[in-house]
Parts: sequence; C-alpha cells; structure tokens
Amino acid sequence: MTKRKAVELSRFELSDLVGDFLSDYESGPPKTLAYYRDNVGRALFNYLSGRGIDAIEDVTPQVLREWLIHEADQSYDRKGHVRRMSPRTVVGRHTAARRFFSWCVEQEIIPKSPMDMVRAPKAPEDAVVGFTDEEVERLIRESGKAWGWLAARDRAIVTTLLGTGARADELLRMTEDSIEWGRQGKGGRITLHGKGGKIRRVPMGHTTAKAIKRYLRDRPDPRDDALWITLRRTPMNYGALNMMLKHLGEYSGVEGVTPHRFRHTYASQWWTHHRDILALKNLLGHSRIVTTERYLRSLGHEYGTDHTYETPDNWLA
Repeated sequence: MTKRKAVELSRFELSDLVGDFLSDYESGPPKTLAYYRDNVGRALFNYLSGRGIDAIEDVTPQVLREWLIHEADQSYDRKGHVRRMSPRTVVGRHTAARRFFSWCVEQEIIPKSPMDMVRAPKAPEDAVVGFTDEEVERLIRESGKAWGWLAARDRAIVTTLLGTGARADELLRMTEDSIEWGRQGKGGRITLHGKGGKIRRVPMGHTTAKAIKRYLRDRPDPRDDALWITLRRTPMNYGALNMMLKHLGEYSGVEGVTPHRFRHTYASQWWTHHRDILALKNLLGHSRIVTTERYLRSLGHEYGTDHTYETPDNWLA
C-alpha cells in the first residue's frame, strides 16, 4: 500500500477517501470488501453526508459517538417483524470505522484517528459450537462420495480445515508450494497467508497429508498454481467453497456447515488436548492473546479456571 504524499490541499473529501480505502480490499476476500462497503461506504458515509460533513477534518470523536448511538437506535423489517439493530452489528460498525480512520493516519491524511477517543460498544458474546466427533465422522465419510476426483478434493478440504484451523481465504490461497512434506510418513507443515499479509506455518498431520497427496494424484492439471480447483479446473473461490460445504452438510445431515465452524472445532479440540493458549494464539493467527481468550470463552472454555488445573495447595502437598 503506497502512502499519500503530503499535499498543499487543506481538506480531504470523504467520498474520495472512502473510495480509495475500499479499493485496497477489492483484490481480497469478497466478504471483507462487503463488510467495509456496508459499514464504512454506506452506514458511516451516509450518516456523515446527512449531517453535511464532507471533509475528514470535520469528523470529531463526538460526531462518531452520535453516529454509533444513531446506529444502535435503528430498526429494520424482517419477514414482517420489526427488529432493532443487533449490538454485535454496532460493534462491527465501530471496528470498521476504527480501521478506516487508522488507514487515513497511515496515509498521512490526518495526524490522529478520531476513533481513538470513541469507546467500543459492548455486545453479549454468542456461544459458538464446533462439530461433534460423530458429525466430523459423517462429514469425512460423505465427502468421499462426490463424483470422480472431486471426492478426493472434498475430503482433502475437510481434513485440511479440521487439521489446521485455516480461515476460508487462507485455504483458498494455498498452492502446492504452501506444503512442506514431512519425512518418514510424518505430516509436515502448511504455510498460510492470513489477514494483513501475515504468514504463519502450521503443523499438518498424517491424515491431512495423506488426503492432500491423494487429491494431487487424482486431480486434472490445473490452469494456474491454485491448489484447490473446480470441475472446470479453475481456482476455487469463496462462493464455490461455501456451496460445496453447504451440499456436504445436506448430504451428511449436519447443520451449519461453514468454513469458520471447522476453525471453531479445531480451536476447541486443540485447547482440550494441549492447554497452551500462547501456542493456540500463534496457530490461529491471532494478533493479540486477548482475542484467543475471547475465542475460547465463545467456545465454552474458561481459560485457567476450569477443573483440569491443579490448585496451589495440591502443588505444596
């Protein structure tokens, strides 16, 4: 990303800045672009425009606080039922706006973000449920029933998601060069390209390695270096991945089969077996350990407070 050079202009039009900000996400995951378009390009920009604010220099912390209050008071009609804006949606508004104004600071457009003085709203943490052992067995078994070489692809995708905790976009960015094969029957490692250009290497178990090797043996020659391809030999995108998993859930009788639910399952299983929050933070690609703590709580785990830890009096005894 290239920073803007200092210019003589004293004011920067919000419409231009929002457009430039969104353009930085056009080559990334579609969901990320849609997220910023909704929260920054629509909700924030429309509110500021409605108040006659068209320059970033006029955006103050108080204006942003009033915007979040305005958003929290919004309601919408869904299938004949009027519902208020979800607290989690308001949290998303705050997060997206904070990223936009941080980007403006990075581009040397403003010296300081007005969001620095706007406290984040709170929302109740939703309980997240991973797959049960029985559901995992059904998903793996059903994934091997697809037509032709797609059976090997689908099984390899399922085992890779379960075995690495990769995000959907990280999975789709994989190439053959992402895989470091182990020796003497061991799995190896996979290099994942995560958010913000961050790269991490995660262990690859024997089961995942075996599934990927079979897929590479069975698949037709791809048209580029993408690891996961469609029936037309084109790179698999997010929509194709989601559709494949949706159908897999229908065929196996497992509800809520999404890429991120595999990640939840990985995190829960890894924590249950290893109890090392710092290692889990690195494996999941979290920037801060507080994010991992929040992740574990959402999965029903209380870091450091459950019955599996010995108390100090036991150590003394």
